[in-house]
Amino acid sequence: MRRTFFAGCTATLFLVMLVQGGFAASGLINYQGRLTDKKGRPVTATVSVTFTFHDAEAGGNLLGGFSDTDQVTPDGNGLYATLIGDDPDNLVPDSIFKSERVWLNVNINGENLLPRKRLTSSGLAMTASSVMGGEVGRARFTAGTRVQAGDVVLLQEDGTIWPARYPGWNTVVRSFPEMDMFYQNFPASACRIGPNKVLIAVPCMARLAMVDGDKINLGNVVPVSGFDSFYLDGPRRMYAIAALGENRALIASPEYRVGPMPPGNTWNVLTAAVATADGTSLTLSTRSAKEDYVVPRGISSCVSLGANQVLIDGCIVATITGEGASASVVFGKKSLDFAVHDCCPLSSSPGKALIVFNDYGNANIGTAVVATVSGTGADATVSLGPKNVLGVGGGLLELQDGRVLLCTGISHTEMKACILTVTGNSVSSSTPVVYGHPGGVQALMSSGKVCFVNSGTAEADMATIEGTTLVFGERIRFSNLGDAYGPAGLENDRVLIVSTRLARIISAADQGNCPPGLNACVGVAETDAAKGETCLVTIPGGITEQFSGLTPGVRYWASETGLFHTNPPSGGGAFLGVALSPNKLQVWR
Repeated sequence: MRRTFFAGCTATLFLVMLVQGGFAASGLINYQGRLTDKKGRPVTATVSVTFTFHDAEAGGNLLGGFSDTDQVTPDGNGLYATLIGDDPDNLVPDSIFKSERVWLNVNINGENLLPRKRLTSSGLAMTASSVMGGEVGRARFTAGTRVQAGDVVLLQEDGTIWPARYPGWNTVVRSFPEMDMFYQNFPASACRIGPNKVLIAVPCMARLAMVDGDKINLGNVVPVSGFDSFYLDGPRRMYAIAALGENRALIASPEYRVGPMPPGNTWNVLTAAVATADGTSLTLSTRSAKEDYVVPRGISSCVSLGANQVLIDGCIVATITGEGASASVVFGKKSLDFAVHDCCPLSSSPGKALIVFNDYGNANIGTAVVATVSGTGADATVSLGPKNVLGVGGGLLELQDGRVLLCTGISHTEMKACILTVTGNSVSSSTPVVYGHPGGVQALMSSGKVCFVNSGTAEADMATIEGTTLVFGERIRFSNLGDAYGPAGLENDRVLIVSTRLARIISAADQGNCPPGLNACVGVAETDAAKGETCLVTIPGGITEQFSGLTPGVRYWASETGLFHTNPPSGGGAFLGVALSPNKLQVWR
């Protein structure tokens, strides 16, 4: 149906609205439509939409005295969806649907869309068969990924359906509910210190994340001293973590203690403490400080050289003595006066690490050197081998075969990567290759694959190393986790990704799960369907028992982060339905 209204725009009601007995009685109707201008271009401006019910196609009487006005903002395609009767004090009266003659009137910005749409008494269905190609109350959709019978499914903008469990909807937790909103844009650091145990640190606090199957259990929060700036640039971070074997790690952080903050957001104190895990409990030793240590913008790297030494920023060694809360950290001598871009261990060469400078001595871009650590405690020093000019800089990740992956993002859609081989103090590089993937921070997976987590797109790519080439699988989308992530590899080809807001598990099995974007909840899948296959869906009023811990009678929304809400999430999401019991959800569309 198309009707001209304000500013020469048109409204196209192209999606089905279904109202079944139980659905109508609950006082809610999901309405979806599309707005375009005279040339068929989508309208994206906010409009006022008023819904009323009448007993005639034109004129007639207002039914139930009901009127509901919503402000809706169509998306980039002109699509919009809203709930009629979603105000608890203004539900759609059940009496309306006892009439044999019911027409829905839609008024947009003061002008009615004509003709009105009749709701039939037979299920009050609006031509579901003709529009969706299925019988009333059921419809067939193309699966955008694997769908299982009983899944709550979401209709995407491209017309495909995706399960609401995607991906890992039961594997998302609030990582730091205690975190002040001010710090939510800062990066999180993550470090694996056990088979399925990860230490996570964000500004001012740290805690353990224990992974049990698909469940994330969070340990106690340990305060970590704050910092006196709120600016971060490039790959540097407020906190860097290095594992010291099982259940121990060093947390390093910068501070500024004297006078006003100098230009360029430079700290002048380096601090470090040992975090020890005892079961689910985390303790932190007394912090040690290195005075007069210039830390520009943050810490670039924190690399373990064994159970008792860590190389920080590629230029200073921290030696650890003692255990648990009694552990202490002694800093060695700072060996460099220019910025290191990244650093990684060389496991086959104890006491050595590989360093990459994006600007070595203000002369060469993309230079690699092998760093060798000598001595311990206050006498520990770092010496550098010969320069190896690579012509490309970036982040480093040691691979399972001892080689090193070097990669850097060159745009929002591309990255450049190469494989480095270290022999003694010599570093050779494969030819850098540009890949059509945005890159991001990396984590090594148990199979040897590399997981790239991209902050800007909230997506992950997993790649297998074949010779000197990266072979990428299908993309994973996890959406709205936060602005910066700290990934850590787990067992069984899984990765824990953490931001200051959320923690989530993704796995190689999630590859290909990259829906176009959450849209409206459409119903419950009746049949299994592989990607591209047709799936029969009950709409609406379907009941699923795949959840637990629901509160009967409460309405639930799902945000793009995968968390359930009892109010519409501020970042957008899909209305799912109402809980009938702790494990039963009646799904509405």
